[in-house]
Amino acid sequence: MEKVNYRASNARLTIGVLINSSSETLSIEQRKPSMAVQTKRWFINQEGPNPQSLQIAFSWLQRQMTTSPAHQGLLAVPVKKTLENIKGALGEETAKQLQKNNTVQLKSGKLHLMTESIRRSSWAGPVLVLYPPQRLLDSVDELQSVSEILVVPWSVPEVQPWIQMWDVYELGDTSPHPPKTFLNPTVRAALESLTTRINLSTGLSHPSDKAAAIDMFRLLHVAGEVFNPDEVKSWLVSELGWRPQQANEAAEIAQKVLSGRTLRAANHPRWAADIVSMWREKGAQYPI
Repeated sequence: MEKVNYRASNARLTIGVLINSSSETLSIEQRKPSMAVQTKRWFINQEGPNPQSLQIAFSWLQRQMTTSPAHQGLLAVPVKKTLENIKGALGEETAKQLQKNNTVQLKSGKLHLMTESIRRSSWAGPVLVLYPPQRLLDSVDELQSVSEILVVPWSVPEVQPWIQMWDVYELGDTSPHPPKTFLNPTVRAALESLTTRINLSTGLSHPSDKAAAIDMFRLLHVAGEVFNPDEVKSWLVSELGWRPQQANEAAEIAQKVLSGRTLRAANHPRWAADIVSMWREKGAQYPI
C-alpha cells in the first residue's frame, strides 16, 4: 500500500488516498456508469386516492407510449393488489389483464407491470409509478435506459427525498431550478474521494471499500464536519453515479457513525493522515 500524491493544478486538487499501487485513479466522470439515456423525472403534487390525478397520470403515460420508439410503457406499483384500487382510472379489463399476465396490449402500445416483487433490470421507455414506498422508487431509479418517470405519491412527504435527490419538477412546471448544491463542501470532497477509489459496479460490498467508507465518516465526524445521511445518499446517486441500493448502504454507515454505533473496519488506516485537511482544501474551491 502506498500513498498517492496530490497536487494543485489549474485550481483543481487531486485528493491523495491510500490505494493499491497497481490501481489507476480514475476521475468521477470516468467511474460513473455509462448512461445512454438522460431520464426525465416529474411528480404530481397530490394527496391520497385522487381520481383526477390518476386520469392525468394515465393520459401522460399513454402519450409517452405513443411517441416512444418501442411503443411500450411500464406501470410500477407496490403490489398487484394496488391495481384493484386504480381500476376506475385504468379500466377494469386492463387491470384484470395486468393482474393475470403482468402485461396488456393497449391502443397506445404494450403496458407492462412492475412491483416490488416483479423486478426488471432495464426499461426502454416511460414509467408511471403509483403510491411508491422508497424501495420501489430505488428499484425504478436503478432501471437502465428509462426515458421518463412520473410519480404519483400517496403523500408528497413520502417522496420528498426522491424529489430533492433528482431535483424533480412538478408535472407541467417549466420554471428554472437553481443549481443543486451540497451543504458541506468538505463532505462533498470526501464523497468524491470515496467514489474514485471504489468499484461502482459493486459499491461497498468489498470489505476494504466498506472499511474506507466507515473510516471516512468517522474522520469527518471526529473533525466536526456535519453531514446528513439522506443528503449523502442523494448526492451519491444523483451527482456521483452510485446505484440507490449502494448509496443506501453508505447512508446507513453515516447514520451509525452519527449515532455512535460500533462498526468494524480495518486495523490499518485507509486514508492519509491529513486527509480531512485535503478535503477541506478541495471543498473550499467549489463554487458557492
